[in-house]
Amino acid sequence: MANEDNLIPNSKRTPGELREIAKKGGIASGKARREKANLRKAVELVLGSTVPSAMLREQLEQLDISPTNQSAIALKLVENALKGDVRSAELLAKITTTEVKDSLDRKEQRQRIKAAELATDEQRTRIELLKVKLDAEKGAKPDTHLMEKLLEVVEDGS
Repeated sequence: MANEDNLIPNSKRTPGELREIAKKGGIASGKARREKANLRKAVELVLGSTVPSAMLREQLEQLDISPTNQSAIALKLVENALKGDVRSAELLAKITTTEVKDSLDRKEQRQRIKAAELATDEQRTRIELLKVKLDAEKGAKPDTHLMEKLLEVVEDGS
């Protein structure tokens, strides 16, 4: 491939070149982020605006639902799901269960982190115990504070 010959690895670039490339990337990233934020704001504005169709507006008002585009989309999504549209049903399920799932995911993640921290502390204590045993074999004086801590961990873990 001819283009691969034109590529220069970062390890062979000067710090100035790397800085300039990073600067250009940062500028492009900021521009893309602003464009995405502007698009999100525009979509939210359109979704929050009143439904242009009088018939759909009346239908929403009869159901005591605010006549916004967002409500109209939700209504049509439910109607399509009731007609048997699987994708609409999946999307409804995804929209309505996201908050619960996210909450459960966060709880599970906290539990995993806590378990990992406990395991790490236990491993550190075991390493320290091995060091104490090694020092004792060499004839060094053991650290009593460390031994007390080790006893606490062993008593709690057993």
